[in-house]
Amino acid sequence: MNELKILQILISPLEKQQEIINILDKFDKLTNDLTEGLPKEIELREK
Repeated sequence: MNELKILQILISPLEKQQEIINILDKFDKLTNDLTEGLPKEIELREK
């Protein structure tokens, strides 16, 4: 327990965290478009 008390956890600056969030949001949007949006678009075009 004493070792845990002195353990330091490094956290990236907020600017870097936001950059990572933006990248992950773009990736999430892309994957959702491929799995949801694209099949729906194909279905609508076939009609």
